[in-house]
Amino acid sequence: MLLDRPMLRADLSHVWQGFWQLSAARGNTGYGHLPITTAEIVAWLDIHGYTGLGDRAEMLRLFREMDAAYMEAARADADSVSRSQR
Repeated sequence: MLLDRPMLRADLSHVWQGFWQLSAARGNTGYGHLPITTAEIVAWLDIHGYTGLGDRAEMLRLFREMDAAYMEAARADADSVSRSQR
């Protein structure tokens, strides 16, 4: 429920916004979403001026963790829809 959602820390809002920008570019097989590619993340980091190796590694880690959670939720949603159509 939306009332139970966690609050986003203000210092991480750029990560949240970046994830959704990257997510909009993700591929789709026709059967579901594809993960965000490393190349897409690296391009996003370049465009947004992340040059330090530590910052780049941390952003890559955050985006990958967020994407894994997104992919899991998308799979669960697709499974739920599939079960309801039986």
